[in-house]
Amino acid sequence: MNITGNLKRLLLILVLLFPSYAFAAEMGMMRLGLIDGDVQIYTSDAGDWAPASINTPVKEEDRLWVPQRGKAEVQVRGNAVIRLAGNTSFDVVSLDDAAAQFYQEKGHSYLNNGRGGLNQIQVDTPLSSVSLDDNAIIMVDVSDDGATEVSVLKGYVYAESRNGKTRVSAGNSIHIGEDLYAEISPIGKSDDWEKWNRERDRKIYGAAESSRYLPDELDPYASDFDDYGRWSYTPDYGYVWRPVVTVSVGWSPYRIGRWVWIGGDYVWISYEPWGWAPYHYGRWAFVSGIGWCWIPPLRGEVYWGPGFVGWVYTPAYVSWVPLAPGDIYYGYGQFGPSSINIINVNIQQIIIKRDFRNIKARNAVIIISRDSFLSGKKREFRTTTNPFVTERISAGPPHEIKPERATRMPVIRQIAPSSVPPGKIRQMRVEEIKRDRTFIREKPGSVFRKDETGTEPMPLREMKEPKKVIQREFNPAPSPPPRKKVIEEEKRPQKKEAPVRPETMEREREQKGTRERQFVPAQPGQKPGVPQIIEQEKTKKEVIEEKKTKEKIKKKPEEKEGEEKETPAGEEKRPGRRF
Repeated sequence: MNITGNLKRLLLILVLLFPSYAFAAEMGMMRLGLIDGDVQIYTSDAGDWAPASINTPVKEEDRLWVPQRGKAEVQVRGNAVIRLAGNTSFDVVSLDDAAAQFYQEKGHSYLNNGRGGLNQIQVDTPLSSVSLDDNAIIMVDVSDDGATEVSVLKGYVYAESRNGKTRVSAGNSIHIGEDLYAEISPIGKSDDWEKWNRERDRKIYGAAESSRYLPDELDPYASDFDDYGRWSYTPDYGYVWRPVVTVSVGWSPYRIGRWVWIGGDYVWISYEPWGWAPYHYGRWAFVSGIGWCWIPPLRGEVYWGPGFVGWVYTPAYVSWVPLAPGDIYYGYGQFGPSSINIINVNIQQIIIKRDFRNIKARNAVIIISRDSFLSGKKREFRTTTNPFVTERISAGPPHEIKPERATRMPVIRQIAPSSVPPGKIRQMRVEEIKRDRTFIREKPGSVFRKDETGTEPMPLREMKEPKKVIQREFNPAPSPPPRKKVIEEEKRPQKKEAPVRPETMEREREQKGTRERQFVPAQPGQKPGVPQIIEQEKTKKEVIEEKKTKEKIKKKPEEKEGEEKETPAGEEKRPGRRF
């Protein structure tokens, strides 16, 4: 009797925990790793199209639209990458940790299912279906009338239409027309689209220094760590990573981005290009002499999370602080060691100790008004106290705050009317695609004939010369402006300079030879990503004005009594300081 009761309780626990495991697994499967232009995403949470942001999680039944002259890159956990060119519609029909089914209504896609990636990927189009295993690279082009062209760059694929199925090997391209007439031919020379994708592959899959410090599960993101930060050794945590590219004074983790309601939870979306792995895996700490640094998870303990922070929320504001190694994370799901699942728990009865390690670290505590939290228009909330010292620490994310429409959008910005998805794309529903197209995990099955276990061979006409029917229009965007490297924590408060009079500023604007610092792309022999500083030659008039300015600075009045000064790193924040 006792054994039966224990088994029932164990079964009940497993049933209750399964949705939380599924949430974490699915949310961490795919992310937008690069966007250019007005890329948009349709989610069931928002129920409409919205502007997409870098580091937006992409889950099952989400839809992507890349407008003309745009492009996007979707990184799939494991070792797979999907890239989309302009005028491309791409939907996630089914998704799990081993396989994925997509639907491409029109446009151009590039899929690299690297070695060790997903076991199987199926891409359906209006007239055909293509499946590939791991260690394969293909390009899929779909015209407005549904005609499909699949070019196999590596490995092989199985292509199917209602006329049958065939295998296509590397170096060949298959074209399935509107009348289902199929031709197979050799692939022609590389165009700009293929060259750009190959270059991106070399960046992502090439040898990276950060791979030495990351667990295997995070190795696909190693290039982000290489490009935007560096590793240092600390006695307490071993090797840690710190970003060296910041955008404002007072930077701290979980500051550049917003919390978005996705899949029934508040998920952090960072607007920093490197902000996927460091905010959804591992922890952050403020280390003396180094500043803010990220501590990677141990091998075998890699768990995705919506954002590892501690919370305090009141009727007036919402506040959070990055968690350090050893701090307990309270969340709605299973997110690995040092976390507690509060699903089906009365959170009012949970008492959390005030021992978060970062609550007194520099700029660690972030406070915004409740309205800003919902609307995405971030305005920091001014207070004279640290809520993690004076208020009751909340158990888990603020689920009691009902999300608005804006809270479900990755980023708040306007989309040009010319960039919105066409009416036909907007009217499509993933549920209908899922009912119409079978996800085939075994080779003998058929996508179009659900009652049959096999398919007839596809009638083909073999061409000896390359024949490109669907032309691609792709112009690689210019490289982004060079990044200014700033080691934020090493900055020290500087003395204020005397204000420049309006008439002086006006004269300076009128000068054509104004001295300026200009960032230009790296030159041959210079390390990529490191901006080169060029100072233009001063004009005679400028030299005179500069001399006058220096004389004014010497006569600078003393600082007024009661002016607030910045608290040095490591010291406790005093009343009146903004957290």
